[in-house]
Amino acid sequence: MKLDKNAIYPHPIWGWTEDFIGEEPKVNLEITINDLDQEIVIRLSMENSNEDIEKLIESGCAKYQIVVECSKTFFSCKAQSDSLPLELRFPASSVYNTFICAASIVAVKKINGFPFQNVSDDYEGIVDFEKGATVAFLEEKRVSLRAVKTP
Repeated sequence: MKLDKNAIYPHPIWGWTEDFIGEEPKVNLEITINDLDQEIVIRLSMENSNEDIEKLIESGCAKYQIVVECSKTFFSCKAQSDSLPLELRFPASSVYNTFICAASIVAVKKINGFPFQNVSDDYEGIVDFEKGATVAFLEEKRVSLRAVKTP
C-alpha cells in the first residue's frame, strides 16, 4: 500500500504519523549484492518493538513484510514473516539501475476491535484493520545498484 502524507487513515500506522504514543520504529534495512550469485539480499531487523503490534503478530493477524518494485522492468516481489530477521533474495538481473524497497507490518487477515493501549485519542483505543492494511510503516528506500554493498 502506498501511503500518502496528506491522507487520513481510518486506523493508526506506527511509524507514519503521531498516531502512536511512544517510540518510533528503529529499523535496520540492509541491502547487499552477492557478486558470486549475482543475487540481491535484503535483510530487515529492528532494534525496538511496539507491544500492541507484537500481539497482532503473535496472534497471526499481522506479519513483517518487505516489498521490492522496479519500474523499469516491472519486477516485484515480497516476503512476509512473523519473526525477524526477515530476508528477501532475488536475482540482480530482475531490476535495472534502481528499485524501491519498502518494509512494513501488514494485517494478514481482517482485525476487528483490537484494543490498542498507546494510540492517539483520535482512535479511542479500539481499532479495525482490513486485510492487507499497513499496521506499521518501517522504512522505504530508493536503491541504486551502483550503491549496493558487496559483502
